[in-house]
Amino acid sequence: MKKTPAKWAYGAAIQFQPPSRSVHTTFLHCSASDVASHDDVSVMREWHLDRGWDDVGYHYFITKQGNIQEGRPVSKVPAAQGGNNTGTIAICCHGLLIEKFTQQQYTSVRALCTAIRDAYSGKGVTMRFRGHCEVSSKTCPVYNYRQVLGLDAQGYMTGNPNPVPAPPTPPPKTPGGPVDIGMTDSGKEVVEVQTLLNRHGADLTVDGKFGQKTAAAVRAFQEQKGLPVTGSVDDKTLAALRKPPAQVPSAPPATGGGGVLKEGAKGPAVQALQRALNARGAKLTVDGHFGPNTKTAVINFQRSRGLSPDGIVGPKTKSALGLR
Repeated sequence: MKKTPAKWAYGAAIQFQPPSRSVHTTFLHCSASDVASHDDVSVMREWHLDRGWDDVGYHYFITKQGNIQEGRPVSKVPAAQGGNNTGTIAICCHGLLIEKFTQQQYTSVRALCTAIRDAYSGKGVTMRFRGHCEVSSKTCPVYNYRQVLGLDAQGYMTGNPNPVPAPPTPPPKTPGGPVDIGMTDSGKEVVEVQTLLNRHGADLTVDGKFGQKTAAAVRAFQEQKGLPVTGSVDDKTLAALRKPPAQVPSAPPATGGGGVLKEGAKGPAVQALQRALNARGAKLTVDGHFGPNTKTAVINFQRSRGLSPDGIVGPKTKSALGLR
């Protein structure tokens, strides 16, 4: 993983310079992942560029160690709160599960927000702080930002932070409304989605937590089914997931002894490989042809797992992918 230098290392004094554009609100987010290799703004940037954005959506990214990395320039409007971006600053902490956020992160997000508040106070602006969950149906940023920052009911800092926050109460979903299951959601709806994705070839831990791995598996499924690739589950995606997966007749692997797969292989075994790679973030066409793109995806996966990056799917790579 590429390590991005910190704009402000943990504990360092923060000198925040307000941009020339008008700003009135700072939004708090989380990355929806606790994977160590995702703990860097460069990873967020890759994900967002893959979605067609021109840069990472957040201005600042706070690692588990409490280091503050710079994302898109603060002079630019963020792409983080769909319809609520104008006049805002976006801050993202790496994390998904409440118990895995760190005190270093809480300290840094409090220090950064205090610096932003103070800088705008000098310009006669009273900065408001809000969570992404206030303008969406998600629980993002998961941790209780109100307690961390000591916010009043309107979102203004009171100077009374609580360093040991409890998770926020998720906003209720409207019964009978359209299906919208996505990042940072949790519960029985997510359990069903993960279970159905696994039936269609994904390899997810069914934990009821909708993080980056689940989103990647949803995107792979949507691409395979010709649905809009959003990474969130809507009515059409859920209906497609609930349909039984197509039964593919078994066939022996096309190349290599002992079930080894490599470039040039064809057939159902390659399709299963491609689905497994897509569930981990690749964007392959599931066509059963082991071509250069599939080989590159295998090499990238092998490197991420510390395996020999030879592009050949042998027993160790198969085991890491959950393939037989």
